[in-house]
Amino acid sequence: SDLFLSFNFENKVYIPSVGDNWKSQVDSAIDLIKKVDIDKYDSLVKYCDSVDFMIGTFSTTKPPHMIIINTGDLKLNSVDNLAAVLVHESRHLYYYDNHIIMSSDSEELHCYQYENDFLNHLDYVEDWLYKNNIQQIIYYSNKLNCKK
Repeated sequence: SDLFLSFNFENKVYIPSVGDNWKSQVDSAIDLIKKVDIDKYDSLVKYCDSVDFMIGTFSTTKPPHMIIINTGDLKLNSVDNLAAVLVHESRHLYYYDNHIIMSSDSEELHCYQYENDFLNHLDYVEDWLYKNNIQQIIYYSNKLNCKK
């Protein structure tokens, strides 16, 4: 008899099963990114192969391919916010992987602008999330303009 092998070639980001429902929250955020902005999803799964969690003040990356989500972001119970975090942090990994060098302030500005583009794809965004994104864009824009 013939042997047929089936492979799932879909890129999958590894998320550890820790915390209070954290894995399902991050899975939901990834599904949301895939649903509303396939380009940002493709970039996420290309540059990020795993997610981890930490207690800290903000989410970050661990190059070459890991996004570390601050537990505070999980406690907000906002799939939109987690999606925005993943999109934002995946952009940092994109810059790292492609050896794109710029000042940290400039990179943050670009990542917040990339995140803003994602937020604009959503049918509805919580006011606080959109406001925070715009505030960060203004903050880093002003910071860079002051250096000129």
